[in-house]
Amino acid sequence: MNKRVLKSRPLVLGGFIVISVVMVAVFAPLIAPMDPNSQSLENRLSGWGTPGYILGTDQYGRDLLSRLIHGARISLLAGVIAVAVGAVAGLVLGLLSGYFGGWVDLVIGRIFDVLLAFPTILLALAIVAALGPSMTNLIIAIGVATTPHFGRVIRGAILAVRSRDYIVAAEAFGASDFYTMWRHVLPNVLPPVIVTTSLGIGSAIQTEATLSFLGLGVSPPTPTWGNIINDGQAYLGIAPGISLFAGAAIVVAVVGFSLFGDGLRDLLDPRVRK
Repeated sequence: MNKRVLKSRPLVLGGFIVISVVMVAVFAPLIAPMDPNSQSLENRLSGWGTPGYILGTDQYGRDLLSRLIHGARISLLAGVIAVAVGAVAGLVLGLLSGYFGGWVDLVIGRIFDVLLAFPTILLALAIVAALGPSMTNLIIAIGVATTPHFGRVIRGAILAVRSRDYIVAAEAFGASDFYTMWRHVLPNVLPPVIVTTSLGIGSAIQTEATLSFLGLGVSPPTPTWGNIINDGQAYLGIAPGISLFAGAAIVVAVVGFSLFGDGLRDLLDPRVRK
């Protein structure tokens, strides 16, 4: 196992990026050189490399590096919690749908079909617009939008193990449905859940950034990567670094979680092992 982990370049590289992003987010107050909301109007729109401002400043003279570091906390927090909400909801609904089948599968399947009919970002946008912009509503929106993706994965995995001998034997010995799902079904469908979770966090970070860019995320002056891009779009001609550095942070985080998820899939899925 250890040798396969070390030989998996996507897993190693993605894991390094993920750990780096997590460390930056957790220790943001210690790493950031300045208060992210401290203004210095005489230094506004300074370019990268300005003495005292490594990446420059924004239109209010706030240190861009400090805002990017603190923005990682919001993006990562929103991504992890929202995916956790979607994973739990999708896991429960997928278990019920795949295990019981019949009308339960029909009803839950139609709910998934309705949600999947809308692109994730459009569905999350509609939910936030209806509930109002806030961190809580943002997490709820992304969680609801990701639920059917988890549910479909879980349902498919359960259908693959539903007729296995150990499931039939457990039912024949009088095991309850809840015990069978918890003891025999769930452990065998966890690998695809883990992979989907890792990939989903990257997608959730991207969705959060998009909603924050549109003004439907966390309210300013709290820094997020999305609203930093929004702040810099009016100054692309004279200070392109504001939007470019924030965009680069999003790309690095999303690619890191995607690589990590791909590496986990190669490691956990016996069908793709070399």
